[in-house]
Amino acid sequence: MFGPHHRRGAVGLVITGALLIASTPTFAQVLDADSGSATTSSTATTSTASVPAAPAKPTVVRKIVHKPKKVRTFRHRWVVPATPTYAQVKELIALEAKRWNISAARLSCRIRGESTYRWNAQNGQYVGLLQFGSNAFQRGIASIGSHVFTKTRIEHGRAWVRVTRVYSDGSRRTTRSHRIKIVRIHQFRGVLPRSVPRHHGAAQIRMGARAMAGLGAVHDREWEVRC
Repeated sequence: MFGPHHRRGAVGLVITGALLIASTPTFAQVLDADSGSATTSSTATTSTASVPAAPAKPTVVRKIVHKPKKVRTFRHRWVVPATPTYAQVKELIALEAKRWNISAARLSCRIRGESTYRWNAQNGQYVGLLQFGSNAFQRGIASIGSHVFTKTRIEHGRAWVRVTRVYSDGSRRTTRSHRIKIVRIHQFRGVLPRSVPRHHGAAQIRMGARAMAGLGAVHDREWEVRC
């Protein structure tokens, strides 16, 4: 039999052993701890590897300046009016007077007196803006000089200067820079038909202008209207 002192010593040993057992990790706990540490390390490595490096900002390697032409010429086909309006009659008078070096006011005065600027005016056998008869018209069209009519219109304006920037990554960007003055020249060209009808307004104005200039087979004195 043990005495009181022996019992107390035994109890102390039991308690100390229990504490040691409680504080010692089990084999499963050791495995869990190792697995968690490995997982954490793997996750950290994966997250570090998945972050891409910031791309370099592209820089401008070249600039291309696109300047518009200061003078541009446009060519147009013009249908010469056979039945001209009042405005077209006045335009043709100015064009033909300048071409044949005669007075536009004098030619306009004769057309006003003969037909009041009407291409379909008729007085017996005489028709048209300048009241041509059949014989005079045939002589006039045979000696008309040229079947080609031309006119020019000039426009003044502004156009943008554009700049294209070429970047190091191959991309391009075009922007507007500033505007400069330009001139647009519009040239119109028309031709009389092969068979010209007697009432053709533009043809009659040309024959009348050439007669005033002393050209062609129709003479200035053949008109009664003197201007």
